Amino acid sequence: MQRKLLFVINPISGTRGKQGLEAWLHQRAKKHSLDAIVLHTQANTSPAALQHDALQAGATDVVAVGGDGTVNLVAAAVAGTSMRMAIVPVGSGNGLARSAGIPLKPSGAFEVLLTGTLQQSDAFAVNGQFACMLVGIGFDAAVAHRFAQQKKRGFLTYARLTLLEYLRFKPIPFPLGPMALSWIPLPI
Repeated sequence: MQRKLLFVINPISGTRGKQGLEAWLHQRAKKHSLDAIVLHTQANTSPAALQHDALQAGATDVVAVGGDGTVNLVAAAVAGTSMRMAIVPVGSGNGLARSAGIPLKPSGAFEVLLTGTLQQSDAFAVNGQFACMLVGIGFDAAVAHRFAQQKKRGFLTYARLTLLEYLRFKPIPFPLGPMALSWIPLPI
C-alpha cells in the first residue's frame, strides 16, 4: 500500500519558528517516495473537518506537527478510521510524544514515522468531549487554561503562570457524580 501523508501543522504551537518546516517535510517525504500534503490549523479547526479533509485527500497517515493540542485534534480526527497517526513534536510540552518515546527533534520523529511500529493508545471522552491525554481539573486545569490564552509560549511562560496560579488559587469544591466516560483504543 502506498502511504500518503497529511501533515497537520499548528503555526502557533511551541516557541520555535516554523519557517521552512513545510518545505522540509515535503523534502523528507519526497526523499522517501511518499506523497504528502500539508494543512495548517486555525483556531476553529475541528476534528470533523480535519477528518473530512484527510479522507478526501486519501491520507493513510495524519501527522500532528505541533504540541499536545495538535495531537489531541489529530487523534480525534483519526479515531474510528483506518488512518494512522504520527507525531512530529514542535510544541511547548509535547507530553504524549515524550511518553511514547518519540524524539523531540523533527528529524528523529520523522524517522519514527518511517520505521516505527504501530502502537495502541487510550483515548476517551468526558461529557462528550474527546480527550487524548488533555484532561485536568482544579489547579492543573487553571494553569492549562491560562497558558492556552497566552501569546508567548514555552517553559518560562508555563512556570510563571504556575507560580502565579499557586499564589492565588482557591480550591473549588465540586460534587462527584456520574460522568460520561468512554475509552477508545487509538492507533498512534
